[in-house]
Amino acid sequence: ENSFEQLCINFCNEKLQGHFTEHMVKLELEQYAAEGVDAANIEYQDNQACLDLLEAKGTGIFAVIHDEMNSPGAADKRLIEKMVSGHGPAPGRKQHPNFTKSPRDMDKFTIHHYAGEVKYTVNGFLEKNRDEAPEVRPSGSAKSGALSTGDGAGNGAGREVSGCVAKESFVSTLDSLLTEQAKQEAKAKAESQGGAPALRRARSGKQVKQALGIKFQGEVATLVAKIKAADAHFVRCIKPNLQSLPDNFQDDAVLSQLAACGLLAVVKVRQSGYAENVLHADFVARFRPCLQGCGDWWTVTDCADLVARLSSAAPNESSSALLNPDQCAQGTSKLFMKSDAVAALETRRGVVRGCAALRLQRYSRGMAQRKYYVRCKAALAQLLEATAQRSKAGIVAQLEATCEVLPFGGVRAKQVLEARAVVKQIELEEAALERLEEVMPTRTPGTLHAASFTLGTLTKALAEVTKLGVSSPL
Repeated sequence: ENSFEQLCINFCNEKLQGHFTEHMVKLELEQYAAEGVDAANIEYQDNQACLDLLEAKGTGIFAVIHDEMNSPGAADKRLIEKMVSGHGPAPGRKQHPNFTKSPRDMDKFTIHHYAGEVKYTVNGFLEKNRDEAPEVRPSGSAKSGALSTGDGAGNGAGREVSGCVAKESFVSTLDSLLTEQAKQEAKAKAESQGGAPALRRARSGKQVKQALGIKFQGEVATLVAKIKAADAHFVRCIKPNLQSLPDNFQDDAVLSQLAACGLLAVVKVRQSGYAENVLHADFVARFRPCLQGCGDWWTVTDCADLVARLSSAAPNESSSALLNPDQCAQGTSKLFMKSDAVAALETRRGVVRGCAALRLQRYSRGMAQRKYYVRCKAALAQLLEATAQRSKAGIVAQLEATCEVLPFGGVRAKQVLEARAVVKQIELEEAALERLEEVMPTRTPGTLHAASFTLGTLTKALAEVTKLGVSSPL
């Protein structure tokens, strides 16, 4: 059976759901109204009526419980009668849409929460709503040294607490200290809550503590106020199954949870409303390039003009318009669009940006290749000049510089192959001359006859030099 504590839990959930609805739906509808956008077709589930039923001053469920608890002769039966008289059907007044009391259930009532109907049993509501410890005072016989807990109504009857030996003066002093401490705590709490009295005088003139339900209501209000002041992010925990089993996904259980936490309602609101809103200037700056290929698109500066041109323009003859006028609404400072319209424009924008990126890449790569071609051409010209001079050191140095510039190290370049052949020819010539110089150290006739050489060696060296095309030193 659902009792008072379950009512408090459900009230907290209802309050948080109200903030969720306000953050996700109500604020958006207020923005529509401020921008002059028609949102009459948007319907959503509002739990404000249920919140009013629970927390309204004077007539709410918590207020009725509090008043009945502090009334003489408080009883659970009379409590439910007050609930029915305040929220049930009456002459000239309809029954509250979130409150139901069946004639067959004398001690039960039903509240229609956002997640569904919950039936509460009123028995024990008043007792659980009291936020006070049992009163400790002396028993009927002070000489016995025993203490008893009274019933809180001033009656002498109570149950004895054995094992406590104390004098009447000690008990009275302890009772006064506890009362004074309670008063100080109530005063401090009243100051922290902005001066709202934590103690009030009932009609009988006695001071009574604030009920637990009223305290809980204030704590929930403080919590919601802190959440509203922060940047809200909502996390919904959904169980894949009700048995807490691994690898078990139950569609019905998940759908029921999604419906209970209001996510399905939010999705419906998003579908019927406008998923995106953007300032006029931002819309023009972002989606004006979508008109490329449709005339002088760069001259468009007005949001209404851009919407009109997007509604009539098409990328090609076989496609439809870029924007459906029924999927957008123009406000005083913002343009509201449905998700399909935003997706279509973003797709077109992606195509245009892709073409522009390819064009930029083509131009930049062409310019880089032209510069590279000029460098390669200059390096080959310098190599040809060094080859013509037939300087081995100059050709080798220029070959290294040219191969660093040319692709693949210039292994197939004609000029490089010719330069390397010239270097090889020069190396052969130098080797032949060295061998000839060894055979014929000097050109003087006297030394020539005195040298130790053979006619065959000299003839071979001369033939090699002649074959290379080098002038003979003889």
